[in-house]
Amino acid sequence: MSARRFIFALEPLRTVREHAEQVAMRDLAGELRHADALRTELQSTEQRLDAARDGHREVTLTAVELAAQQLYLERVEREVADAKYRAQLQDGHVEATRERLQEAARDRQQVDRLAERRRAEHDRVERRRERDAGDEISIQMHLTESGARG
Repeated sequence: MSARRFIFALEPLRTVREHAEQVAMRDLAGELRHADALRTELQSTEQRLDAARDGHREVTLTAVELAAQQLYLERVEREVADAKYRAQLQDGHVEATRERLQEAARDRQQVDRLAERRRAEHDRVERRRERDAGDEISIQMHLTESGARG
């Protein structure tokens, strides 16, 4: 007697959930790359600001040069503030994407656990069928041997 092959009826759902988890992983990787790029940009902008503040301290400047330097400093300060804002905003995107990934992983794991339970039940049923079939063969052989002796 051949064992029946296990077929998980919700395999298409598991495939969809695995795909959703993979997409969420890819999205998180992209968000993390973008967050890293924004942090690098912020560091660069802060370095430019520090350099601009330190660059002309010991040099005597004309009023026009002083006004130009002040305008430049203010512009770089705005760029730093903007870069900080975008980095913080991106951190929120990263966290939201991380939560989506965790949810997708939970959804996939839920279907995986169901598949495992159904496979275990299928295996129990198959072992019982094989045992019953073996018992039936043993009974038939015993009856055949008993009939031949009698």
